[in-house]
Amino acid sequence: SVFNLELFNCNVFSAEPYNGTLFRLPFRTRPSDITDTVYRESVIEDLLSQILRQAETSILFLQHIKCMEIYKRAEGSDPRLLMKVCKKELTNPFRHHETFNSRYTEHIAQILQHETAKPVVHNQRIRITSENTDG
Repeated sequence: SVFNLELFNCNVFSAEPYNGTLFRLPFRTRPSDITDTVYRESVIEDLLSQILRQAETSILFLQHIKCMEIYKRAEGSDPRLLMKVCKKELTNPFRHHETFNSRYTEHIAQILQHETAKPVVHNQRIRITSENTDG
């Protein structure tokens, strides 16, 4: 088939939802039935290198993403894990959310009353771990 629909056990035709989000970047090194666009190996490697360098920073700003795994798959082979980056909130996110909302509400009230408002600062401890598996 032109597109492997069962990659990482993700079958788009299954009644069961896939537990996660899968981004597939189909870089072609030769024209196909889908597109004539081809990518030089150096361009693919440069983009992959950028993704790997920015993974730890990117996950910090992705609110609902808790873990990212980055794989590379050569034609005719199984995907190979290159890096895994996970984040864990070290404090109760609900307590922080309530505290932030309370401070933000006060901040808006001060602005509406033309008072000098203190900046709203929200701190939350997060641990980011990364595992480079590309040997």
